[in-house]
Amino acid sequence: MSDLCPVCKRSFSFSCDNDMDASRCPFIPRSDWSLFLDDERFPVDDGRNWRIARTKKHALDYCVAYGAPEHISFDHDLGYNQPSGMDFVKEFVRLDQEKAIDIPVDFTFYVHSQNPVGAENIRQYLTQYLRVR
Repeated sequence: MSDLCPVCKRSFSFSCDNDMDASRCPFIPRSDWSLFLDDERFPVDDGRNWRIARTKKHALDYCVAYGAPEHISFDHDLGYNQPSGMDFVKEFVRLDQEKAIDIPVDFTFYVHSQNPVGAENIRQYLTQYLRVR
């Protein structure tokens, strides 16, 4: 069954809080949130508005629904035979290039992966993109 968002009046087919306000509307792009991409760990409780994604698809779904986050903490290896954090980064950049999302000017990221080669690849790819975009 579909409901209407009480803020933007768009239809959605998942449950949410009845007291939803504009800050929680899944259809209004926003950047005052942070993404933690890791298949098993949790973010530190540092006051950020964290959304935890365990897969590339889950992370991309968040970005499409909420807009680009203000900060991302990356893991590279997201489970056996699963797309990696680097695969997510490439898709994240593509979405920004196609204007499907808008990476904030003050966007920051951190790579917490224990895979040193994968971590460096993420750092270099995203740093280079942010420098030239």
